Amino acid sequence: MVLGLYATYAYGHHPSAWRHSGSGGATPSSLSYFTHLARCAEEALLDFIFLADTPSVFNDERGGRSGRVVGLEPITLLSALASCTSHIGLIGTLSTTFNEPYNVARQIASLDHLSGGRAGWNIVTSSKHGAARSFGLDGLPTHIDRYGRAEEFVEVVNTLWHSWSHDAFIRDRIAGIYYRPEGRRPVAFEGKYLSVFGELNVEPCPQGRPVLVQAGASPSGVRLGARWADMIFTAASEYSEAERFIRTLERAMSDVKRVGKRPLVLPGVSVYGGKSRAEARARFDELLDLVHPEHAISMLSDQLGVDLSDRDPSLPLGNKMPASKGNQSKRERILAMAGADPKLTLIQLARKISVARSHLILVDSWDGVADSLVSWFNTGVCDGFNVMPPVLPEDLYGFVNEVIPRLQDRGVAARSQELGTLRDRVRA
Repeated sequence: MVLGLYATYAYGHHPSAWRHSGSGGATPSSLSYFTHLARCAEEALLDFIFLADTPSVFNDERGGRSGRVVGLEPITLLSALASCTSHIGLIGTLSTTFNEPYNVARQIASLDHLSGGRAGWNIVTSSKHGAARSFGLDGLPTHIDRYGRAEEFVEVVNTLWHSWSHDAFIRDRIAGIYYRPEGRRPVAFEGKYLSVFGELNVEPCPQGRPVLVQAGASPSGVRLGARWADMIFTAASEYSEAERFIRTLERAMSDVKRVGKRPLVLPGVSVYGGKSRAEARARFDELLDLVHPEHAISMLSDQLGVDLSDRDPSLPLGNKMPASKGNQSKRERILAMAGADPKLTLIQLARKISVARSHLILVDSWDGVADSLVSWFNTGVCDGFNVMPPVLPEDLYGFVNEVIPRLQDRGVAARSQELGTLRDRVRA
């Protein structure tokens, strides 16, 4: 299975990880700290480190309780980590709504060169209203316009990466020829949302094309992933949901006439492990007790795109919900969860969502955790996992020392370092 470390939040993925003693060494703006995480993941033979991004302050909470309001820009950090690591893939997020294709093509191509072919781009359209305001807009573009621009954006970036032939730069000192003029492939793109002309001023990437990653699960998001992605991150929290996503993706591939194998599918997973299930549950409850109710309600409001602060937390969410331009697939997943249990109160739903934001949560003995991961993988509903440690660095150590050896013993995890590019490593 393909395994990655989702390391965006320095303290860990649990909303109150920063309060827990296991995150005592975490520093969100320290290169040495992230180097330690990356090297730990690399030594454990994980395939990549992944950094998500929102180009604004992450305002899922305004009462001073969130440890996720500041962080480092991902491509800058990954470029620094490229010099501190040798094999692990480096996947970073860049928005198609708040960037331009030429800059993104340059940034990712440069990272690919600096890392020796280990770069990946997580394609997002951004779903936070705060990001729109950061860039001088009154609000987010519509969902349709965001994805319409994204389709053109990825096409342009991909074309720019191929705007020089692989043998264009001959650097013949005797003849005085640096490059072959016929090796230039000027880009001339005129679309509904974008216009780009000219070649990229970076040599062809070591991977040919850096690995493309996508995570949106709305119909538009799945279509984008079906057309372009090598790897898709999902938030399937139930086996049946993961199974449905695979079928949906395969239908979308047919719709966009993509042939060959489907993109790799990696659900996010947050592991609470222990010597026994009781020990794991005690850790889960310990962390949950650190989540302030106002923080949980605020996080739920952010994910639904609706302010819930004036609602009675002891009552159910209900089925009357104003429209939102935010993340549609996540919103639908939460509403489905609330609908499946009409007695679930607002605070109960908020606390449930806060732990891993709708991703898969495993609370079990180390053997039980390994068995669950193997079951998902062997039945074909996923190709691996994007590991989301609740508390960093403590839960990364737990996964590396307890889960990885068990996966190796079960024959589903690598026992030696894979050489080559990230594309070679994950066989994308």
